[in-house]
Amino acid sequence: MELYIQAKSKKNINERIASGEAVYGTNYSMFGGGGTYKLDETVPDGTVIKLYEKMVGGSPYAKAYGTWRSAKRMVVCLVLMLLAGGVQAQTVKRDADGNFVHVGKPKAQPQKTGHWYKDSKGNLHDVYMTDKGRFFVIKTSAKTGKEYRYYLPLSQDGNGFPVF
Repeated sequence: MELYIQAKSKKNINERIASGEAVYGTNYSMFGGGGTYKLDETVPDGTVIKLYEKMVGGSPYAKAYGTWRSAKRMVVCLVLMLLAGGVQAQTVKRDADGNFVHVGKPKAQPQKTGHWYKDSKGNLHDVYMTDKGRFFVIKTSAKTGKEYRYYLPLSQDGNGFPVF
C-alpha cells in the first residue's frame, strides 16, 4: 500500500504524531484499497509513505519517500528523490553581451577502434569505444529511421583491444 501525506519532511510527520495529532494519508490506488487512513497500528508495517507539498494536475507530487513502522509509530527510511529539474548545480558565466552561458567540460567523443562488427544480416559497422571503455556500433532503426547506439557485449584485453 502507498499513502500520500501532505508534509514538508519525515521529521514533521513524526513530530506531529508524537504530539498526539492524528495524521492521515490517502491511498490513491485504482486497484482497491483506496481511501484515507490514519497513521496508527492499523496501517501495515512497510507501507510506503510518499510526502508531498503540492498537487500537480489533480495528483500529489511526491518529493520524498519513507516506510511506516507501526511498532515505533513513525515514518523511517526516508529517501529524498532529487528530480532532474534543476537539482544539479551548474557553472555559468556571462558573455560579452551579458547573456548567461553554461561553462563545463566538453563531453568526450567516442573513438573509432578501427575494427568492424558484422551483424546477423551481414552488414558491417564501425566499432566505437566510449571514454569508459564500452564498445558500440551505430545502427539505424528500421521503424523510425533514427540512429542509435548498439552496445556490444564484449570486454577488452590489457592493451585496450576488444576480446571476442
